[in-house]
Amino acid sequence: MDLVNLNLSAFKTRGVDIEASYGFDLSAIHDGLPGRLNTRVIGSYVDTFTSITPGAPVVNRAGEAANPKWRWNGQATYDVGDWSVFLQARHTGEVSYDLSTAASDLRQLKIKPETLVDTRVAYKLPTSSGVWTAYFAVNNVFNNLPPEFAPTAGSYDPIGRFYRAGVKFVY
Repeated sequence: MDLVNLNLSAFKTRGVDIEASYGFDLSAIHDGLPGRLNTRVIGSYVDTFTSITPGAPVVNRAGEAANPKWRWNGQATYDVGDWSVFLQARHTGEVSYDLSTAASDLRQLKIKPETLVDTRVAYKLPTSSGVWTAYFAVNNVFNNLPPEFAPTAGSYDPIGRFYRAGVKFVY
């Protein structure tokens, strides 16, 4: 008897990714303003995310917790002298918990849109053996937690606010 494995499943996805960045010296706005500001926005819109398996119904999972329709990050870094300040906003649009069931079969749980904010302050410590950078960072500054039924993977932060401090060096 010969057994042959066939992979007949397929994924179909459709959406748009966008990215924009801009940096400038603050003296371009007003003489005497020190430092440089760099900004970046990157976003994604997913209209279709389907898994196609012969004999099974096709379900568009775009908008589910693991596959949000809208997701974007906005970042700004201000550098002046040896100091650097970084600010980031991470946004996930409203999602459904499970789109594979009909609304008449199971209550459709929704997870509200969420924007998490992260920040970092760094200082360059010049030494004779290279440049050392000391930093302090806070992820999820406002301690936003997902609903209890949200998945722990993907766009949601199951830990809450957390702090990091350290030293990086280049030699």
